[in-house]
Amino acid sequence: MALSKRISFDSRNNLNVITNQVLHTHQSLKTAGVELEKRSINRPANKNLLSLSQLRQVIGIFMSGKANVNIEEKVSQSPLSNSEYITLIHLYLNELFDIYPAGQMGDYTKCMLASYPLFIAVALYVNDKMENQPIEQRQQLIATRMSKLKEVDWSPDNPIWKEFKGTYKGRPPIFHLSKDKNNIEELVRWLYSC
Repeated sequence: MALSKRISFDSRNNLNVITNQVLHTHQSLKTAGVELEKRSINRPANKNLLSLSQLRQVIGIFMSGKANVNIEEKVSQSPLSNSEYITLIHLYLNELFDIYPAGQMGDYTKCMLASYPLFIAVALYVNDKMENQPIEQRQQLIATRMSKLKEVDWSPDNPIWKEFKGTYKGRPPIFHLSKDKNNIEELVRWLYSC
């Protein structure tokens, strides 16, 4: 069965339940766009911010604190309730869409947050060492950490992106950040310096 169908219809898994509830209840996320048919987004043509599979991975970071391939095992013993995770994810998305408009965030020619490695790095930064903390502390830290990102120039023209691993692709050539783990860790370290 396709992952998108499993996410949509498998209610035995908390990760899938939370993913579906966030997908259906967060209006700005709907505006930004979630691709339901493909596992990943082909840039720059597809302007959706995330695929359903990528959204699930981001939600898994909120539950486990890590970007894992086999996330189901890691989230089975999550310390918060589903509704608490949904509250945290909504707060994160609200803060994110305050940084850059939802309708334009998936446009790689305008915003580097359309780059999945950078999007994952922001989620990891916001959740760093927080997976076992109470919801109140996590809410406060999400707001604090996200507020530090409001001054970042997220445009693809910002020369900072060239300091990370990546390649130029397409016509006109657009810099695409590398998806490898070390590069994402470097992006998280850089986010702390903002």
